[in-house]
Amino acid sequence: MTWRILGSIGLFISVFVMPFWFTILYALVCLYFFASFYEVIPAFALVDLLYGRSEARYLGFGLVGLAIALAFVFGMQRLKDGLRK
Repeated sequence: MTWRILGSIGLFISVFVMPFWFTILYALVCLYFFASFYEVIPAFALVDLLYGRSEARYLGFGLVGLAIALAFVFGMQRLKDGLRK
């Protein structure tokens, strides 16, 4: 339980002080090691709110990081289920 809390705190600190690629890698590691690490979704929503902007190549969709986080969460759950069988 303590590791999960430290992981959550580390994720939210990485949103503010680390580059985006580090936050993505950190989120993937946390998703792999912790069951149902849904803290990734609000963290990436926060990244979008702080640093995101809408772009024409995404049809004006400004929450690209949130879409990535949802894909990470559900993709990692399927990967972990497949590895456990």
